[in-house]
This record gives sequence, C-alpha cells and structure tokens, in this order.
Amino acid sequence: MKTLRKSIAVILTLAMVFSMAIFAHAESDVTLEIEVTWTEDQLDAFQAILDDYTAQTGVKFNVIAPGEDYETQMKIRMSTNSLPDLWFTHGWSLIRYSAYLADLSGEPWADDVNDAARGVISGEDGDFYVLPLSIALSCICFNRDVLDAAGVDWKTLYTWDDFEAACLKIREAGYNPVIMAAKDSGNAGGLLNSISLTEFGSEEAPMHDQLEKFLDGTVDLSEAWTPIFDMMTKWRDEDIYNPDFMTLDTVGQQQMLGAGEGAFLSRTSTNIGAALGYNPDANLGLIPYPAVEEGGPMSCAVGEGSMVGAWKDSPHLDEAKAFLAWLAQPENAEKIIAFDGGSAGLKSMNDTSVINQFYQEFCEAYGEDNIYFDNMFDRKYLPNGMWNIMSDGAARLLDGESDEDIADYCQENFESLYEEAHEE
Repeated sequence: MKTLRKSIAVILTLAMVFSMAIFAHAESDVTLEIEVTWTEDQLDAFQAILDDYTAQTGVKFNVIAPGEDYETQMKIRMSTNSLPDLWFTHGWSLIRYSAYLADLSGEPWADDVNDAARGVISGEDGDFYVLPLSIALSCICFNRDVLDAAGVDWKTLYTWDDFEAACLKIREAGYNPVIMAAKDSGNAGGLLNSISLTEFGSEEAPMHDQLEKFLDGTVDLSEAWTPIFDMMTKWRDEDIYNPDFMTLDTVGQQQMLGAGEGAFLSRTSTNIGAALGYNPDANLGLIPYPAVEEGGPMSCAVGEGSMVGAWKDSPHLDEAKAFLAWLAQPENAEKIIAFDGGSAGLKSMNDTSVINQFYQEFCEAYGEDNIYFDNMFDRKYLPNGMWNIMSDGAARLLDGESDEDIADYCQENFESLYEEAHEE
C-alpha cells in the first residue's frame, strides 16, 4: 500500500510539473523556430500537433522543413552558430549535435525514457540531449502484396541466399525486387551500412574479426568491404534494383514501396511511415537483415527515430523545454508514432504503432534469440564524418566506378577521419 501511495504521489508530482511547464506561458507571444525532417502528409500531421499546443499556450511556431536539404542547412547553421530553438536530430544527437543542444537528462520526463531509446541517445556519462519520441528499426521494409503475387513467403527469408532467390522470383513476376534511390546517396550508403552489420556485427558473423579493426583504425576496407561491394554490384547487374536506381529519390522510393511497384526497401522503418502516408492502404511489413550463413543470426539495427532537442543558446530555452515537456506526455507523444514509422521511445506510451506490430511479428516468426540487435553500424564502428564518405562511395559504385577505386577512396578518408577523431 505504501508503494502504491508513493507511485500515486510521484505521478501527481510529475503532472503538476508538466502543467506548470505547459501553462507558464499561456499568454506568451513567443514564436519558437523548429526545424523538422518531415514533408507533405507527415508534416501536416505534425503541424496539427503544434497548432494544438499554440491553442493551449499561445506559443507559436515557425516551422522550417527543408526536405532533402535538411543536413546541408543544419551544417550551415551550425557553422554560424545560428540554430533553431528546436530541431529533430535524425540520428545525430550525440555525434554531431550534442555540443549545440541543451542537456535534457534532468528534465521531469527523463525517467520515462525506455531502455531501448536510452541506449541510443546516452553519452558515456549518461547525459542525453533529445526527447526520444520514437526509435527507428533499421531492417528491410517490404510490400506483402508484391511478395504474395510472386509466391514468396517472407518467413522463409532467413539467409541472404534465400533473399536473393526470392528477388529472382519477384523479378520474374514483373516487379522490382529491391527499391534503390541512389540519387540521394544515403540510400546507397544505407545498404552498405546494413549489410556491414550482418557481415561484422555478431560474434557468429563470418568477418567478425574485422570489427575490432574498425574500432582501432587498422581495418583494410578493400578486404572488409569488397565482398559487400561485389554483392551490391551483382544486384545491379542482375536487374535486382529498379531501372531508375540512380535517378530515383527518397520520396520516389517510399512511393514505390507503398504503391506495390517494388518488393524490398533496405533502410529504416521510417520509410514505412512515409509510404503509408502516400498509400494508407499499403500492405507492408518488416524483416530483419538476413543471416550471412545458415545457422547464423539475422540482424536488426536500432537508432534514433523522431527525436527533438533544444538549442542550448536559444533565447527561448525555457519555452522550448516547456514544449518538450508537453510533447512528452503520452497522449501527445503517441500522435507522433501514429505517422512517423517508429516505435515508442517513452515507457508511458501505449505503443500501438504498426512498427511495433511488425517487430513483434518478425520476432515470433524468426525467434527473438535468433536476431542480433545493435546500433547503426556507422554510428558505433566508424569515425564521425564517415557516413557521408560511405554514402558517396556506395552511390558511385552503383554508378559504375570500380571496387578498387571506391575502396581506396573510403580507406583514405577513413584513416584521415580516424586520426582526426583521436587527436589529443
């Protein structure tokens, strides 16, 4: 009974703190600038949430939504230290943005962060800089109707060999097996990143001995990545990708997935949210990355989904934190995972998202113990700045440059970035 009373007291205290934070500026004429990664239907859904907050508090928002230019614009703003009051960190809350963000680990909602999200956002000292509304799963998104039409059972796709055999059946059935949108080089880099996790991540992975070399800076990328390069170009040469793989952009690949014009899309689950925004009736699903060898584990990376932080030098930092406190309330946070393609980042959220449903589904199908979970490969095993290099290199590889030239390009930059990261 004492425990129950204590729990009730804690809940009431948190509610009072939230209420004080929310309504302290009810008559405020403050306008918060917020930069978001969403566009189109997802942006409209988020704008409705902001409008609700404005109606309650009087605080207005200037929403910046640069779309594919988001990273470029944020880098420019960082270079001039002229940042928005709030922004979504798209996977980079620690490595890229932590020096500019306010520490939020002492906020009243901090204890509500679930373990999966905490593992993604926390630095070595336990501090974190974002409100984790959702986490994203890096897996293979798929269109169930396309697989059904081609006679492919997704539950049988255990190894990469199984996956490639399925791709051939899908191609023969008249569909694009793997959707690739290398106009945005990050999609090519995402495929390299994903396959790297399966090749190096788990102790059972065939090239796991290379993993320590990534971390200590001694890796030979010609040796480590050439087998993956060969796999990626094999798919190109066998028409596994869509014919316009070098000119299709990210929006186009999401529309293809939702429209049933392609079977598989390898990157984060946020693509499912976007695809459903374009095609609400799309019949989609998720599978982990296949095992390299029979008997080995499948793989799934966990990373930042919709996570928002506040500029530490904002003239409206108090108002920004008050908004985050409001957004952290379950009834508000749950509106985000209804459209963003992520799974809940807070313990108090009732996670009825399709991503959580798909996650439970593939854990049941393959066995959770047979799936290796880790951070995004580049976030954990590559030096800061290497993401842009591997993405550029992977896109150039698909466009016809040789394995050797791309390996040399990646190696040179890896060594430079590693040295830079470890300077005293």
